[in-house]
Amino acid sequence: MTDFFDAVRATLKHRAALGIGKKKSAAGERDRNGARTREMPANYSATGAFCRDLLPEAGSYYRQHFGDAMRATSRGWLVRCPFHDDKTPSAICYRADGGFHCFGCGVHCRDVLDFHQRMTGLSFKAAAQALGAWRAGR
Repeated sequence: MTDFFDAVRATLKHRAALGIGKKKSAAGERDRNGARTREMPANYSATGAFCRDLLPEAGSYYRQHFGDAMRATSRGWLVRCPFHDDKTPSAICYRADGGFHCFGCGVHCRDVLDFHQRMTGLSFKAAAQALGAWRAGR
């Protein structure tokens, strides 16, 4: 019986060495909400780098975008969703992580950068540069 388990271990080691069975993510892959995943190419550090610490604070960014139409709650701010016609506030901007979620149309953004990408249609790098969160190459 131990010969069987030794053979299985040897096969698994061989498959791992060849990279068989590992999931490879494609650049155009989407998460469960339909948003594109943000896989960074291996050479990003040569061309520049994204720095999350340089993103604007959620309150100031959303205040700039929504103005006085924000109603404060314990977790964030209620706003009218810019992604569909809205007469009453149906979306929330979260204070802790800068996320955005609309309960009317279901749009969900993970952070300020994701929201900015959806609003402007920019790529990850262009949106990060527009928000000042992209450092030039080192």
